[in-house]
Parts: sequence; C-alpha cells; structure tokens
Amino acid sequence: MYRIGLPFWKLTARLGVPMHLRVHVQRDQETQLFVATSPDLKALVVEASSMDELVAATQDAIDMLMDEYFLGNSHVEAELRIKGLVGGFV
Repeated sequence: MYRIGLPFWKLTARLGVPMHLRVHVQRDQETQLFVATSPDLKALVVEASSMDELVAATQDAIDMLMDEYFLGNSHVEAELRIKGLVGGFV
C-alpha cells in the first residue's frame, strides 16, 4: 500500500496501487463533536456527533475528494478502515 500525500501518490493511484491515508480523530469537549482530519489529505475535515456518523461522513468526504483530485475520471477508490482509537472517546 502507498500512502496518499507521499510523492507521486496520484500517479501511483492511477496505476491501481492500493492507497491508504492517516485520519486523526479527536473529540471536542466543548461542542461534544468528533472531528476527523488528515495530515495526508489536507482538505479532509469532518465533524459528527457520533463515531458511526463520523465514519460514514469521513468515507463520503474521502470519496468526494478523490473525485475532485482525479476529476471523476479515475477508478481510484478509498476504503476507510479503523485500526484503533487513541484516548477515551466514549
């Protein structure tokens, strides 16, 4: 797998190499919202009131951003998989 954001990631994605990206999730204590951002895909900023909603909204945002980056002319798809959670989110 090749990480989105590394040099030549768009070319690599067009060649069909599986891609991944890091997504950081934090809970805003003041608003009680979960916030997802990515150091790899700078335009990715999503917030939701539950983790389930955040996962769904993040997947939708990633799909939309991939369409934007590849002008809808690519078979590039991103699959969101959660490896683990840091901190107490419940």
